[in-house]
Amino acid sequence: MRREDPRENKVGDVEDRYGDRGRAVLEKREDRSKDVSKIIDQRLSKAIANPNLKAVDKGARKQKRKDLIHQDDKINGGEVVTYFRSVQAIHEEIKEDPASVIQTTLDKIQAWKEGLGATNQLQLIAVFKKLKPKQVVNVLNIKSIGTKLEELKGEIKLTDQEVSLIIMTSLDHENLTDAMCIPILFLSWMTTEQQDFDKLKASVLNQLTATVN
Repeated sequence: MRREDPRENKVGDVEDRYGDRGRAVLEKREDRSKDVSKIIDQRLSKAIANPNLKAVDKGARKQKRKDLIHQDDKINGGEVVTYFRSVQAIHEEIKEDPASVIQTTLDKIQAWKEGLGATNQLQLIAVFKKLKPKQVVNVLNIKSIGTKLEELKGEIKLTDQEVSLIIMTSLDHENLTDAMCIPILFLSWMTTEQQDFDKLKASVLNQLTATVN
């Protein structure tokens, strides 16, 4: 009699035939299929913060985050103070209707993305290429993001006010004294799909309020 080959069984029989082990395999497969967009954002976040992860020495990862800021992006205390004064000034300009400014900025970014590809996937790939820094960047701060947005400002048709809004709502509130930013907050401006704009606007408004208070 031919010995039955388990590989011939249907997926639905795995749990019955292999018990807990089969159940674990199926659960693992299900987990891998979830949160695809989240995984893409995480990978983009890591790649933009550091497009050459292998170049970072393991010992360097144990350093304080501010010590990982690229030499060209480092700023002194006086520059940080000046920046946060400008944050207050920008907030004064938009405080009457910040949601409208956020929406206008998102609409401009959306129009730019649509010109980069016919599908969301193609747009993400193109955005990634556009955002990739010219030099290895381990940690984002206001200067590194500002430099990249200055490169793209004309292409996206952003105003100075809108550039400042993106930067100030990408700030890491646990590292404000060093004006560092959180990659995923910056990426949310560039990668969020149009149907999720309302959720993003609410998140940006909360971040804006936390920044100026």
